[in-house]
Amino acid sequence: MSLTFLGIIPARGGSKGIRNKNIRAFAGKPLIAYAIDAAKKSRYLSRTVVSTESEEIARVAKEYGAEVPFLRPKELAEDTSKVFDAIAHLLEKLKTDEGYAPDYIVLLQPTSPLRTAKDIDATIALLLKHSADSAITVSVVEPRVFVKAADGVLTLASDEKFLRSTNRQALEHTVSENGSMVYVNRVSTLLSTGNFLGGKLVGIETPKWRSIDLDSPEDFVLGELIAKHRAEMEESITNFK
Repeated sequence: MSLTFLGIIPARGGSKGIRNKNIRAFAGKPLIAYAIDAAKKSRYLSRTVVSTESEEIARVAKEYGAEVPFLRPKELAEDTSKVFDAIAHLLEKLKTDEGYAPDYIVLLQPTSPLRTAKDIDATIALLLKHSADSAITVSVVEPRVFVKAADGVLTLASDEKFLRSTNRQALEHTVSENGSMVYVNRVSTLLSTGNFLGGKLVGIETPKWRSIDLDSPEDFVLGELIAKHRAEMEESITNFK
């Protein structure tokens, strides 16, 4: 019996940082269209469902080829609402309404428009290779991470061992979640832990320049510039000498 992977795109309508962010035009298309397009090109995803409380987002999502079998309850689309609760609701309703219960979900936030189907498939393939419960995309970061207080004082958040050397090459290879490109989760583990990083976790590296997460107007403007010049940027980086 083959494994089933359900693509889920959570897209509530009440964005405060950028009004109507999920359907705002981004490099010529509604932002959510990029997540839908990448999902539909994946060789693993059998379905792509958008979870939203907004009829307008639902209309746009369907126009670009996603399923919106029902609207999310308003109480799961507030500023303080958790993505996990929206996902759990969607899975329960699909099971109740259709008898559909996927083995894995692939969470694709609309705010990472430079994600590709190859990113999705590579993350899933890594999870399967290692029989993992969760897999995410990550990008390289500097190992010295600090917490900044209101008065500007810095406190080292990473391990003290990272203070021993100033030579970058001597430090350990460190990575972090890169916005919200791809999260793959075994459904049973996700529902039992309530954690998108639960169980055995693996990560696949994606380039930092593509790992954007559109949360602010600054992110949106810079991300759109990258999107519009993506091909030439990728060629210049690949062939840099």
